[in-house]
Amino acid sequence: MWKESELKLEPKSEDNPYLPEDYVAKAKAEADHSRRFNVDYMMADAVPPALSAFEQKLLASAQQQILKMFSDGSLVMPDYANRIKIPADLVQKIYSLIDYDAVLELLRPKINELVAKKILHVLTEELSADVKKTMSTGPIRDKLRERAAQRQEAAQKKDDAAAVDEMEDSGGARAGTSLPPDMTAERDLAYGSDAQQRLDVYRPGHHPSGLVILMVHGGAWMRGDKGMGRVVTNKVAHWLPQGHVFVTINYRMSDRQPDPMQEADDVARALAHVQAKATSWGADPARVVLMGHSAGAHLVALLSADQAIATRQGAKPWLGTVSLDSAALDLVAIMQIRHLGFYDRVFGSDPAYWREASPLHRLTGAPPPMLLVCSSQRKIACPNAKAFLARASSLGARVTDLPEDLSHSQINERLGLPGPYTDAVDSFIRSVSSK
Repeated sequence: MWKESELKLEPKSEDNPYLPEDYVAKAKAEADHSRRFNVDYMMADAVPPALSAFEQKLLASAQQQILKMFSDGSLVMPDYANRIKIPADLVQKIYSLIDYDAVLELLRPKINELVAKKILHVLTEELSADVKKTMSTGPIRDKLRERAAQRQEAAQKKDDAAAVDEMEDSGGARAGTSLPPDMTAERDLAYGSDAQQRLDVYRPGHHPSGLVILMVHGGAWMRGDKGMGRVVTNKVAHWLPQGHVFVTINYRMSDRQPDPMQEADDVARALAHVQAKATSWGADPARVVLMGHSAGAHLVALLSADQAIATRQGAKPWLGTVSLDSAALDLVAIMQIRHLGFYDRVFGSDPAYWREASPLHRLTGAPPPMLLVCSSQRKIACPNAKAFLARASSLGARVTDLPEDLSHSQINERLGLPGPYTDAVDSFIRSVSSK
């Protein structure tokens, strides 16, 4: 317990007007004590090893104000084994005298961060029901509500921005019609009876490699198009000169009632169609690589995790799968934490459906070789990839993750441009397609 008599607030020097002579030594001892007991809710570097003159003045000022705030002149210190004890009457006094900003300003770095963090935790999270009830109004309660509203608004803006990025394939110009010499494109070929079940085929002119890359666009399972420039342009310019056939597909989507499992069936049906037509395009039906971005990455991962989805639509085994930045590989986990708002529209509220549509939870055996590209700029994409990789590897699969310091849309658009990213994807394709 600190008391006013112990703080020795009389001036000591011009640069150190109030700081107790032995404060730093005591503070270091407290910090060392807390580390020995591994108190994880406290800051690891709570007390700096030395204080500047400015920091000393701030500290002394905060000490004085704290002592004024607590009329009995004491502050209960942590014993590092139990929680800080703050009597309810002192909590009420804090509520009546100051607002939340004042708590932060006075307590966080100034007097002792070990104490400050815990006091804030107690004030904001662990007040008894009785104290909360009696303190339903007042400056700090109003400030807390204001802060909560601000955090919610900021989180919503962040989600909206992420949602726009997730739907990036739904906008932008269609790919230009110009192709490298002697290379051809056939567009809007039907692979099913629905108007959305269409695909485009880009074929090399000479020296075909026999390889087919089947690309599934993204767009939040609700939007997007096989002909968008960011889906096609750089990839065609890179892979057609290598002799590869490049195919992009559309699939049945709906803004009102998206159905990812139906979309997965469409991808499987398109795969079967490509395998059936590959010979007529100068390619080998056994040498197909599946690729998808965003929602499309989720769909190709779903087919890879449970290949029965593909075989039911007549598809045969394929060489490997490239998943370009899916953040939906473990839907069961994602849907139980804060997530993009449109996920609720797409995947609903039924945990059984989350499991059905979750690639990680559909893993029952080793999938074909997979490359999981993920944006390290997104909070959840790479952890999702690593969780899937761990589960698939335990089943004997060959799965590799490829974190890239690119945005979600750049992961798609920049594939095919010269550089280490395209080289890494090429290396994976060569590894699964070499005879």
